[in-house]
Amino acid sequence: METPSPEKFIFQLTVKEYKSLLKSTLEELLPKMIREELEDYRESIIPVFYKPEKDTMSITEAADLTGLKIKSIYSKVSRREMPSKTRGRPLIFSRKELYNWLSKGKPTVVELMYEDYKNKRKL
Repeated sequence: METPSPEKFIFQLTVKEYKSLLKSTLEELLPKMIREELEDYRESIIPVFYKPEKDTMSITEAADLTGLKIKSIYSKVSRREMPSKTRGRPLIFSRKELYNWLSKGKPTVVELMYEDYKNKRKL
């Protein structure tokens, strides 16, 4: 498309030149305007809805996060297959440790035996 020469007034532009000028101006200004509006919106809405996640969670929250039943969680914790902050009742979990545990996947038998060996050596 043609770009208008800077010497022309807006009323001297042809329709094609005017459309080109309008399009280039909008392509330049719209992304910046949208970004500013989104930032303003985020700043206004975040304090209302944002609640920082605490690191500790209960067994029901852990069950929701992992998709396991509460009985399964108790048995996994007792066999030391699942990380927890406390043993027994009530069980308390670290959100960060559970995310890491879920991302690692199921440990192999060798890894479990090594962890048991390490735990026995500490005592």
